[in-house]
Amino acid sequence: MLLSAWLIYSKLAERRREAVYHAAMAPFQRELRLGITRADVEQYLHSRGTNYNWVNFGQDAETYVMVIGEEPGSLVCAS
Repeated sequence: MLLSAWLIYSKLAERRREAVYHAAMAPFQRELRLGITRADVEQYLHSRGTNYNWVNFGQDAETYVMVIGEEPGSLVCAS
């Protein structure tokens, strides 16, 4: 009984997190299309006050990284 309640709660929490994630990502996906220049992306992020970090994942793999949400902690994991 307790296990099934936890599984139901876990699924509901996962669905809520997914909905929040998609809502946070929607403006970026809508306004930053493939092929946009790096300068335009940077201008977009600055104009909206978005905090981001520039990261280099190897040769020719530069990208911008930003926090759009944080998973809540649990009994076994920190947030």
